[in-house]
Amino acid sequence: MTQAYNLAILANAVNTSGQLNVGTNATGTLPASNGGTGQSSLTANNVILGNGTSGVQFVAPGTNGNVLTSNGTTWVSQAIGAYVGMQGQVFTSSGTFTVPSGITAVKVTVIGGGGNGSVLNNVNTGGGGGGGGGVAIEYITGLTPGGTVSVTVGGATQTSSFGAFCSATGGATGGTNSAVGGAGGSGSGGTVNFSGGAGGRGTWDSSTNQGQSGAGGGSGGQKGGDSIIGAADNGNSTMIGGCGFFGGAGGNSTLFQNGTANGVNATGYGNGAGGAMRNNGNPSAAGSGTAGVVFVEW
Repeated sequence: MTQAYNLAILANAVNTSGQLNVGTNATGTLPASNGGTGQSSLTANNVILGNGTSGVQFVAPGTNGNVLTSNGTTWVSQAIGAYVGMQGQVFTSSGTFTVPSGITAVKVTVIGGGGNGSVLNNVNTGGGGGGGGGVAIEYITGLTPGGTVSVTVGGATQTSSFGAFCSATGGATGGTNSAVGGAGGSGSGGTVNFSGGAGGRGTWDSSTNQGQSGAGGGSGGQKGGDSIIGAADNGNSTMIGGCGFFGGAGGNSTLFQNGTANGVNATGYGNGAGGAMRNNGNPSAAGSGTAGVVFVEW
């Protein structure tokens, strides 16, 4: 009787196809070590990840448009841009960059601050323009997600940097009481480095009491325009500031006047200001160079 009873139980546990009726004849959760999931239920629409001999793990879909990507250890749901550089962070003041999840490489562009224009206290002349800031571009690999990098954004004439990876010095101020333009800054440590454009020189024609300041240099290379005023010019030419690496420009020159004229401020990032102009007047104020900037792209 015992043998017959056991055979009956076995018959009920197996369906007509010879498969074990687990749903009606088994209880408990089948562990991963025995070929199961180690879970009593599976979260709807989640992706299942293996977890050794422990129960499986799940990755939720996340935000609409996310894709499943590897961070080198596991899989995560995250947004991915359509092309390199779609995502990034712009630093217009000093701060800290935190490496995003799943990211180990970035492209960094660092621009130093632009130089101020010359100050004319007691000299009749057209002052020199400020130099443009240097630029460094570096492709950085081997970063750790969640790690941080100190970012410095220099003001006018000051250095900008991305940690110890790369930096760019600011452009120099035009010479005090001088027609000499300031030198451009320089990039260093980058995959590619650029020098800023020098500030343009000013001029003064004592025979006609005509003067003109120099224009400011642009970040990353374009020189500010030198004054070309002369006895036959009649003050009709304005020198243009050098174009900035990421827009804006150095301050334009100032034409001769009977009094004084303050320097023209730069625009954009890391561009030099135009020089001041003085002719038997009060001291003239310098134009202001613009601060640098740091772009981080991934």
